[in-house]
Amino acid sequence: MRPIRCTMIFVAFLGSLGAGWLSSAWGQEIMVYYPPIVGPLVSTSVTETAEQEVRYKVSKPVWTTEEREERYTVRRPVVETAEREEKYTVRRPVVEAGEREETYVVQRPIYETSEREERYTVRRPIYETSEREQWSTTYQPVTSYQSYYAGFGMWTSVPVTTYVPQTITERVPVQTVRYVEEQQVRKVPIQTVRYAAERQVRKVPVETVRYVEEQKVRKVPVETVRYVEEEQVKKVPVQVCRMVEEEVVRKVPVATYYAPFP
Repeated sequence: MRPIRCTMIFVAFLGSLGAGWLSSAWGQEIMVYYPPIVGPLVSTSVTETAEQEVRYKVSKPVWTTEEREERYTVRRPVVETAEREEKYTVRRPVVEAGEREETYVVQRPIYETSEREERYTVRRPIYETSEREQWSTTYQPVTSYQSYYAGFGMWTSVPVTTYVPQTITERVPVQTVRYVEEQQVRKVPIQTVRYAAERQVRKVPVETVRYVEEQKVRKVPVETVRYVEEEQVKKVPVQVCRMVEEEVVRKVPVATYYAPFP
């Protein structure tokens, strides 16, 4: 095989820049081996396409959100309360008391007392006296002489008194009571009431009301609103874009041109 020395040109397109394109080109010498030519030689050119890794840096935007203080002026309402006098008219009631005569009829009670006979039964006691025999025992003294030996051949009599029971019959008066029903008459007082119409006059209190207009003063609350400017601070979100370089690897097609055989 016959070696042939040739130079390979690489062209890479990196991207756009403004209104044009950004590209890079470089050359590299390589050795190509061809098999031996059999037969008549013909002058030809050969072109091949290969890929080449290209490393380059690009700027990529990175968006972040931050907060910043923003001052602004607001008008804050301030409510103030005051009082003002207001006159108004009221109707005050005046109560006056008087009297009037009023005639009315009453039923006056008249009490009358009378008597009526009333029969009733009583049990009248009747006392009766009778006699009954009553036995009683009494002791009567009895004197007797009792002799006893006094000595020396002599006897002596001594009186001795003893009591002997004796039954005595006597009549004792006895009082008995028996009741006999007897009708009697008694007078019972009876009170009756009758009513007689009677005209009377009485004084009745009468109240009359009249209204008197009166001026009064009252305090009415009045609210006034005034606005005061006040500075306040608020945090506002802000998006910030910063460019970060990043290395990118891209495969770029490379055209290889081979020179014709000599």
